[in-house]
This record gives sequence, structure tokens and C-alpha cells, in this order.
Amino acid sequence: MIALLAGPALAPVALLLLAGIAALLWGSYSLYDGAWWMALGTLLATGGIFYLATRLAMKSLRRPRMIGGEALVGKAGKARSALAPEGTVLVGSEEWSAVAEGGAVAEGEAIEVLAQEGNKLKVRRKH
Repeated sequence: MIALLAGPALAPVALLLLAGIAALLWGSYSLYDGAWWMALGTLLATGGIFYLATRLAMKSLRRPRMIGGEALVGKAGKARSALAPEGTVLVGSEEWSAVAEGGAVAEGEAIEVLAQEGNKLKVRRKH
């Protein structure tokens, strides 16, 4: 059912794909002076490379973000100074200004990042 609904939307893409395959096959066949097995080998090798590149690109799009504030939420760190309620923390190799939620945090205590607001992190003592 989905294929029937998506078919008209994908028809131009499918036509371009088929035209590209035909052009690659004809060009390879001409280049190798009629050696169809070389043309087919070129088509399969090129198709395999593009298939692998597409799979890797789609896999990378499904991964969680590794930069920005969203990447810090849930990470563990260490208080560089006492947070009563503000101070500095070390998360990974970065030093951040932070605000403690749920009570003061002593210097050197383990913390967990709750959120990022601008250049400050909201943190709490790690349990």
C-alpha cells in the first residue's frame, strides 16, 4: 500500500536512477570496446561503493548529536569549585560555569549535568 502511495512521488527519482545506470553501463561498454563483463564489473563496483556510502551516511544521521548542549545532558563531571549555588565544574575536558540544583555541591564532588542554559550548566550532585 505504501509503495503505491509513494510510487508517483518517487517516479522521477527512479527514472533518473535508471537513466544513470544505463548511461554508466553504455559508457563502460564503449570504453572497454564491447567487453560486457568489464562494463558489468564497473557497474557493480560503482553501485557497491555508492550503496556503502549511502548506508554509512544514513547510519550517521541516526546517531545522537555529539556536540552542543544536548550532548552534555546526563554526562558526569567533577566540581572544580564549591557550588553554593554557583561555581565551576569540569565535564570531559571542558570547564563550565554551573548552577547547582537541589543543594550545594562541595569542591571535588561528582556531578551530573541536567541542562545547559546559555553558557551555564545546571547540575546536581551525582548519586
